[in-house]
Amino acid sequence: MSALRFESVGYALPEGAWTTEEVLGGCHVKLDFPLEQVTGISERRVAEPGSSALDLAASAARQCLARSAHLREDVDLLISCGTSRTEGPEARFAFEPGSGAQLRSMLGLENALAFDVGNACAGFFTALWVARQWLRSGRARCVLITSGEHLSPLIRSAQKHLRSVSDPYLAALTLGDAGVAVMVDANAAEGSGLVFLDLFTQSMHCGLCVTRPAENGGAVMRTDSVPLAAASIRAGLGHFLQSVDAVGWEPGAIDHFILHQSSRSTLAGAAHELAYRLGHDPIGGRMVNNLKRRGNTASTSQLLAYAEMRERREVRSGDRLAFGVSGSGITVGTALYVEPPHPHQTDERPLPVTPPPAIPIRGFVHHEGAGDSLLLAEQAGRACLQACSVRHDQVSTLIFSGVHRTEYLYEPAFATVLAERLGLNPRATIESSSRTFALDLTAGALGSLIGLTTAAAHDEGRLALVVTSEIDPGRVSEPAESTVPWRIRPGASAFLVGRGPGGSSLEGLWRAPPAGLDGFSAWLQQSHGESWTEFRVRSGWAEDLSRAVGDAVSIYLSRRSRRSEGDYRAMILPWLPRGWTESLYDQLGVPPSLRVLPRRADDGDCCSAGLGAALSEVYRAGVQPGQRLLIAQTDATGQVVCAEWECGET
Repeated sequence: MSALRFESVGYALPEGAWTTEEVLGGCHVKLDFPLEQVTGISERRVAEPGSSALDLAASAARQCLARSAHLREDVDLLISCGTSRTEGPEARFAFEPGSGAQLRSMLGLENALAFDVGNACAGFFTALWVARQWLRSGRARCVLITSGEHLSPLIRSAQKHLRSVSDPYLAALTLGDAGVAVMVDANAAEGSGLVFLDLFTQSMHCGLCVTRPAENGGAVMRTDSVPLAAASIRAGLGHFLQSVDAVGWEPGAIDHFILHQSSRSTLAGAAHELAYRLGHDPIGGRMVNNLKRRGNTASTSQLLAYAEMRERREVRSGDRLAFGVSGSGITVGTALYVEPPHPHQTDERPLPVTPPPAIPIRGFVHHEGAGDSLLLAEQAGRACLQACSVRHDQVSTLIFSGVHRTEYLYEPAFATVLAERLGLNPRATIESSSRTFALDLTAGALGSLIGLTTAAAHDEGRLALVVTSEIDPGRVSEPAESTVPWRIRPGASAFLVGRGPGGSSLEGLWRAPPAGLDGFSAWLQQSHGESWTEFRVRSGWAEDLSRAVGDAVSIYLSRRSRRSEGDYRAMILPWLPRGWTESLYDQLGVPPSLRVLPRRADDGDCCSAGLGAALSEVYRAGVQPGQRLLIAQTDATGQVVCAEWECGET
């Protein structure tokens, strides 16, 4: 496979802007602080009232698609990676459907599987890591990565809360709004493209920058800026030096250094520390600083800087670029990239997706009980590692795929907090023999399947832990003829991906064309200091979803020409409320002996924990090694993914 390349790039900037003087003037308490001098930010773009992160991501994606040689039908995968998952004129924070699924519909990407990835300001490079997993395994040929950051509401919140320059709200005044989109494929010319990408998480620092709902509505960001910058520079520069050494690059031969655009003082601190370590300054004037009129645009900042440089023709074919990745959690890393020939061209249509190898599952557990979502996830993760006789330091990747939770976090990634609780190499450094990379990946009820698929492209011998937990924090909208009640069944599952004795496997993964349903939504609601998830479920949505699943299963069985229902030990369909799941089995004509149902009639929607819950029921009833299970799962929009599970000895 050729190296990955940024085949086309798009970006979106709102027309409105706030100067730093205006931002300071809007604070409820006057601050005597040279913010512009320290940060290098004179203004930042601000979206108009009624705009959202989704709008910015869509605008950037349309520009990216217009510049691409790929057709819309070529896109196999759409990954949304922003921190501010807001939508609609109210800019509400959406849980379901995800931003990726909504963007797929807005952009007309009829063949794309869509989901969300989250890792604070490291979100884009986390999404690039995920794209590489899918491209390497042959499960995708062309990936569109998007991010929309609607961060200006955090400025307004900070203006209300700030009392002094030592307050942790100060960093929010540096934020700005933007959107980016990048088309990624594996068609780079020889000697160009993505040369190196590696990320890891130091979860002991997960509390240094936290954004969560504010008591008076909206969200608030609290940052311990000095230790956060120090930890990021220390870990990031060490990783950079290790990375360039691994590929044989000299720091002085790099044409553009693009670090996370947080503040001028942080960029200067990184350059000074690098010069100190090397005994000379290898950067000169090649440190990219895009802050003056953009501010800190979180997950979009580095690609926004790259896109504008590319548009100004400041990046030439053959230029070497070093991206220094950092985000709260903290997650750090390095991406090394050689600019391909210009203009980028796709001489051939993408090759067909190749049949990838089976995904080895060393073990899994499903856990139910009282407690918050973090506690449930921790209990499931610990139980899985114990059942598989695996030490905590052996886990190289942690993917959290839960949706509904008691702890609302915009950042850091929920997975980074879970990694710290599980003790997954929380204090790892570049000298450590074991490190863990933690990320969030959400796709509604598809979360576990997509997480397992993403984790599967690991190097031989490495282990990944995929964990999900769901809690019912919901309220249903006011009763109306067009809505039905909804609740989430609490539960947590954990899967260990990797080879091991007696393990199971997942294969034959296939995704149906998305149905594009719009009858289910869940979003964050706030009032009087409380936060909860509100659901709106249209009458008839479940019936539409059932038809989409039924059609997909029929097509899947016809594609697996040597198989029929009788070849399976059981068929695992989406675990919606029990009555609806039973109705789905009835529509498909599945014999009672192959059905897998919740034990209680009032169990509710298992969402991303449904796969683990259903597998637990099958194994409880008894399975034999080599028996196969047919799995069909879907998200709220009717994205259906089918696969086969081959049972192992354990």
